[in-house]
Amino acid sequence: MKLETAYNYFEKLEKDERLQNYISQANSRYILYIANEPLENFPHYTVNLDEKCTHIAFSYLNCGWRFFLEKISDEATKCMEKASEILEYLYAYSDCEKLYKEYYRLVCSLAYYISAQYSKSFIILGKYNSDSYIGKITKLFLTRNFIELERQLEIKYLKNDEETSSENKDNIIYEKILSNAFLHIINFIRTGKMESLESSKDMVRDLITLADINNEPHMWWYFRLLYLVFEEYEDGSLWKVVPPLLDNDDISAKYIYANLYKKKPITEFFKSQRECLDGELLKNDGFVIGMPTSSGKTKVAEVTILKTLTKSPGALCIYIAPYRSLANEVEFSLSSMFEIMGYQVSQLYGGSQTSPLDRQLTKQANVIIVTPEKAKSMLRSNKDLKDRIQLVIIDEGHLVGFQPRYITGELLIEELKIVLKKNNGQLVLLSAVLPNISDFSLWIGEDDKAKRMSVWRPSSQRFGELSLARNTVNINWEGETPSYNKNFITPKLVKPERITKTGRKYAAKYFPADKKEGVAATATKMLDVGSVLIYVGRSNMVLSQARIVSKLFEEKGIEHEWRNKNDWLFVELACIEEYGEDSEILSLLKQGIVPHSSKLPTEVRQSIEKLMANDNPKIIIATSTLGQGVNIGVSTVIVSNVRLDESNTVKVNDFWNIAGRAGRAFTDTEGKILYAIDRNKSQWSIYNQIQMKEMYFKYRNIEKATSGLYLLLRYLFILSEEFEIEYSLFLELLAENRESIDEQKAVEFFSEADQFLELLDDTLISMDIMNEANVLENSSSWIDDVFRSSLAFIQAKQDQSFSEEKMIEILKARNSGVIKLAGEETKWHSIASSSVPLRASLVIEHRIDELLKYVRKYIDSDKSFEELLSLVMELDIFIDSLPISKIEGIEIGANFSEIREGWFSGTSIHILEKRHENVRSICNEYYSFHFPWIVNAIAQKIKLIDCQEESKVLEQISLFAEIGLNNNKSVKIYLAGIKSRNCATELSEKIGMDNDLVTPVKELLLEFFNLCVVKKEDCSEICFNWLKLLNDEKEAKEYVKVKRRSFQFNIPFDLHDNLLYIKKVQSEIWLCSFDYKIKIPVLKEKALFNECSDIPDIFLRKEKGDVWILDSHNPYIIFY
Repeated sequence: MKLETAYNYFEKLEKDERLQNYISQANSRYILYIANEPLENFPHYTVNLDEKCTHIAFSYLNCGWRFFLEKISDEATKCMEKASEILEYLYAYSDCEKLYKEYYRLVCSLAYYISAQYSKSFIILGKYNSDSYIGKITKLFLTRNFIELERQLEIKYLKNDEETSSENKDNIIYEKILSNAFLHIINFIRTGKMESLESSKDMVRDLITLADINNEPHMWWYFRLLYLVFEEYEDGSLWKVVPPLLDNDDISAKYIYANLYKKKPITEFFKSQRECLDGELLKNDGFVIGMPTSSGKTKVAEVTILKTLTKSPGALCIYIAPYRSLANEVEFSLSSMFEIMGYQVSQLYGGSQTSPLDRQLTKQANVIIVTPEKAKSMLRSNKDLKDRIQLVIIDEGHLVGFQPRYITGELLIEELKIVLKKNNGQLVLLSAVLPNISDFSLWIGEDDKAKRMSVWRPSSQRFGELSLARNTVNINWEGETPSYNKNFITPKLVKPERITKTGRKYAAKYFPADKKEGVAATATKMLDVGSVLIYVGRSNMVLSQARIVSKLFEEKGIEHEWRNKNDWLFVELACIEEYGEDSEILSLLKQGIVPHSSKLPTEVRQSIEKLMANDNPKIIIATSTLGQGVNIGVSTVIVSNVRLDESNTVKVNDFWNIAGRAGRAFTDTEGKILYAIDRNKSQWSIYNQIQMKEMYFKYRNIEKATSGLYLLLRYLFILSEEFEIEYSLFLELLAENRESIDEQKAVEFFSEADQFLELLDDTLISMDIMNEANVLENSSSWIDDVFRSSLAFIQAKQDQSFSEEKMIEILKARNSGVIKLAGEETKWHSIASSSVPLRASLVIEHRIDELLKYVRKYIDSDKSFEELLSLVMELDIFIDSLPISKIEGIEIGANFSEIREGWFSGTSIHILEKRHENVRSICNEYYSFHFPWIVNAIAQKIKLIDCQEESKVLEQISLFAEIGLNNNKSVKIYLAGIKSRNCATELSEKIGMDNDLVTPVKELLLEFFNLCVVKKEDCSEICFNWLKLLNDEKEAKEYVKVKRRSFQFNIPFDLHDNLLYIKKVQSEIWLCSFDYKIKIPVLKEKALFNECSDIPDIFLRKEKGDVWILDSHNPYIIFY
């Protein structure tokens, strides 16, 4: 087909409404097949729809082939993707029994691969079953099962050909040439040698010609598509993408091998990743990446980090994750990649304070993962660390707005920009949902072009309505041709109608009786498709919905087994620690039902998130908390309720974060999102529900991300107008702190404004230090340089009622007020390093002698537990007196002493709850976060006046409070992985230690575990289980250890790469070149070779003369 003909034909295909309607019908019918809709309920589709659509699919393939040959990639990709979608609709559902389904599935998979839809290709191949040799090795290659593929090729080349070859002579030729082609492309994947890739493509071209000569169109199409797969391999291969970005062949190879030899090999980048990994973009001082959930942002971060460390080996890279759960996930991902390359990755534990342990970890680390609060504390209290920072990555960067945490997070970025500008560093912002990305690229990169946005997802999405009418659920799927699952859930009689002896009549009861039951029944039935997430707006809805699902599971006999035993043990132990042996949460989890909300204790929530990410939950019931960065995917999302309270509903952005969980990479070709509507309500209610659904389903309704700082300053301006304060007097009020206008107005204004000003003031004083305001003629002149490139300024330009110039004037005025409040410049460092609001910081300064007296009393005592509690009590009283926002519902009263004692002694919360009310809030919110934040601030201040011992005591107490323990040994044990306060206390009494780092503590714990195993030491059963978990996790990370050996022999052959691979077929061992042109049987020292013959990619490398050394590209093999 000529190019012009291809264009004309492609245009005709796209514009022909009749043909496109056939495709829509096939799509509509596909969802009915997937949902196991009975055939009798299918609408009347076009006669011979399969034949018509198959012809259309191959027409698209034909156009795509021509476009690919002409390097017209956009049209080529669109054709291939369209063809593969059509073939999926026709032949890829589970119960398909159509003729030639296996062939069409193979073609579908190849076409998806060519269009860079690797995930969909992988999924379709999972449904492909073929007994043919060609089919088997193709599936192994496309699913990246290189170990088994090489095993099949070993058998092919090292056993008698007659045993492995087809009876058909033409097939024998195809198999030989194709096997050789796969050998060469595997060599390209292993070594990056382009000549191997070119050789493999040449061989497939020969196969295309041969199939044409033999007049075998089915093979001809297969070889054409395979040729394009090899072309796609060249474009997407790590060998093609990574080296130009890093400009260091050695580090590039290490990174590629670390990916290639993972348990699930990574050989190419997704299309979205390639679009964002632009060499020119990476040269910018800052840039923004916008990618959908599960599209591979972490890989973009990895390459950016590696580029920084390649350029500056001693640099520090900081990855800021907004939530601890996301920080845990990122740490696991980055450490598994970088530590094998020799880089140190550390997540800094704890909340907002910086501990001595943190300072030790940062000295050794190349990459640290922190929350914004921890980053802020580190930045202000550790100058050596600040000077090392060369890269900062902000994850979930769209989280800005008029919430205190978002405002302080945005201000932290402004501080980091100053640091990075001084260090010639780089700032990167990653986001999943960012409609106004240009505002952010101007902010982060100071250039509208400093951004990349990709809308590509590894799976498509299908939207529908779950409609409950009376006691029946119908599903209406949206699309060009709508489809329906009528009577998806039918009524089940629960209690028949009855009439009492008095004549009173009771109506029959049916299931589902309400929307909750309808949602539960639908979710349970949708398990045939895959895992399900039920979204509810409020935390108090989670358990009630979970109980209905649980009852259904029991009735239907649905059981569950968690495959990942270690992660499940972690969940069990965490639940027992928090709730005791008899826990409703644990009972639900045993059924595969996962309740998830912010109400869960931290360790329980994090253990559940890890279990979900690595395993196979059946049904998850969750609030928006699950959409906040945690990388967990499901097949179906059911939106049951969007009400947050009587007057508020979930934001469109949060809806799309949750909807983004539908469709798991390498598991689902499409994710399904169902919005539940209760049609048993009034007509007005039904109308409102439908309007809400339509609003959420339209992606364009996503709200723009708005600067919290801009909203804060605008609020202060509006507040001044409400109090009828003239603008000039308003500025004086901010600058003079109440002295310039009527005292009553000032008091009223500040009573409203103080809670917002406290978010801003300590950042201004920190920036004053960074910009050396004390030596400037006008101490606020630096604000022009810093804030005219801020997100607040950029967005204020778009507001006629509150201009950007007003914003700058308000900031300058407030900075003047902050400097007056702070006093002499010698106190600025103390205020900034404390990381607490300015007014609270000043009170601490004023009462520092009183605080020192309490601490010194403790130092001079016997430091008993009672003395520790006495000091903590004084600190509690002091914190309660500070002018700082209090935690709602918590008052320091009489019951505090018993809770304080229980918390610091390591008593489990579920035991404390039996004795006192509000225990969880006091322990988890006050002692775990609020108390350490303030106490650490005091520690930083007294350190600056050279009270080192007193500062160290308070830092320790801060860490004790956060975890709920009372000595350094038990804290180290807890941080090392024994996430039980009770067990950490028990083990601290049995194990001796003197090292300050966490890692050696792990080694001591593992040694103690081994002694317990052989009965030389003893501990409680719960402790033993925690130790076993720690040991199992270590063993799971163990590398393969192989003794480095050398051999001496001569071979009369020319070896291009001086490598001989060790191969074993049955009991025979061979030394072979990668293409088997050289095959040498091992007759001597077979035992030595036998030890390593089953290890993938192990070979002999020729050194000087006739000496050969055992070696491998695999970094997970450790030679000793």
